[in-house]
Amino acid sequence: MATMPLASSVQAPPGQGDGSVFITAAFLGGAIVAWAVQGGTPAHLELGVCLLTSLAWMLLPIDATLVGLLGALGVATVATLTSTDSSLVAPLIHLGDDTTVLIIAAFVIAKAVETSGLARLLTDRIIGRQEGFIGYLRIGAGVFGSTFLIPSTAARASVVLPFVSGGRQRMRSTGEQRALMLMAPLVIVLGAFASPVAAAANLLAIQILAAQTQLELSFAMWIAVAAPLALVMSALAIVVPWFLLRSDRTDLRDAPSDATAPEAADVDRAAAWRAGLLVVAVVVLWATASWHGIEPMLVAVLGAVLVTLPRLGVLSLSQALKGVDWSLILLLATAAHIGAAVRDNAVVAEGVARAAAMVGAVQGHFVGFAVLAAMTLIAMLAHLAVSSRSARAALLLPSCIVVATAAGLDPVIAVLAVTAGAGFCILTPVGSKALLIFAGGNTALLRHDLVRVGLVLLPLQLCLTLLCALALWAPMLGGW
Repeated sequence: MATMPLASSVQAPPGQGDGSVFITAAFLGGAIVAWAVQGGTPAHLELGVCLLTSLAWMLLPIDATLVGLLGALGVATVATLTSTDSSLVAPLIHLGDDTTVLIIAAFVIAKAVETSGLARLLTDRIIGRQEGFIGYLRIGAGVFGSTFLIPSTAARASVVLPFVSGGRQRMRSTGEQRALMLMAPLVIVLGAFASPVAAAANLLAIQILAAQTQLELSFAMWIAVAAPLALVMSALAIVVPWFLLRSDRTDLRDAPSDATAPEAADVDRAAAWRAGLLVVAVVVLWATASWHGIEPMLVAVLGAVLVTLPRLGVLSLSQALKGVDWSLILLLATAAHIGAAVRDNAVVAEGVARAAAMVGAVQGHFVGFAVLAAMTLIAMLAHLAVSSRSARAALLLPSCIVVATAAGLDPVIAVLAVTAGAGFCILTPVGSKALLIFAGGNTALLRHDLVRVGLVLLPLQLCLTLLCALALWAPMLGGW
């Protein structure tokens, strides 16, 4: 079964060369204006380049990898010429960090799942004969269940993608297909709040709470406080795309199917069994990482090696590496580079310090609620500037404790709200690795659907997070 990301069939818009010239001029002109207006400091110039990159990712129909490379080059140039931080040049040429290796290995495992026919067999078993909304709901429930088994949203997206792509054949219209291929990554990123190991940001929140508040949230306690919100948001992420996007009712039931996709009867069941056993072993090792201590990246690499071994595996290493979207890998590296620049920017740090001082000057119960709402909203919009979920958490969580304490707000509740908000990264494809993996690196079609769905889900998550803070977290944790 061929893996078909959401926007795999969308071609680059005509005149892309003209767009490249435009975006280059916008980067240079906008950055220079921002530098001049803000007094010419390197930090302002660097932040201006980062913000322009984020706006280009959101608004312009240009190859996202090209935008990321231009933005990263601009940040590196500013850092080099002003000698603010020469280490920022490194991410442009270094792709060997743990997250990147994990994603590459997960791509290899996903390619094995696809090639062996395992994805087709399991899709047929999960969906059965159901078409349309019932099959769509079953896939959504399965994707949410993977939250408690596979760490890292990127790894989950890579492993789940072949199964979801198989489910496209059971959708009855192009609108239903678009809804399915958008729903799955949304459930992955919004449902990740449910489990401590589902996202690195959750583990970082637990560590920061233990270090700064002496409260150690156990695995079970985290699930108790976080899973209700994650479950409701995942349910909304399933329902909202269906009702917003299925208006395109082009009937696909009589359309020719993908000739490269093997039918269940044609699958080599021996190869599928081998692939299935290897995937189960990898998932078990991921789920029990707290017991054996092996890093998820090493587990993924071990699984990638096993699925490519002669006799034991199901495909050769060269075939597996062809299944890796290298343009996407480069895009993720540049996005991480931009995010790191924003996180370490002196202007951002100064803004946080001023916010804490302003909040500290005003006290009151309503002030605490207003501060919590503001911090949650900022966390939800932070993905427009910082693409990495863990980077957003590293930037926001220490600051939110300072601001919450100044406002007389329980810092534990603030950390939970901000961590949940940092997981809302759905207004731009570059805000989440899972979204990029499902888009196949081509974000042209995905961008429009994300804005439509994201603008509906944003106020819903904001209100639900505040409701959880008042009605669930405050009584359970004994504070406000």
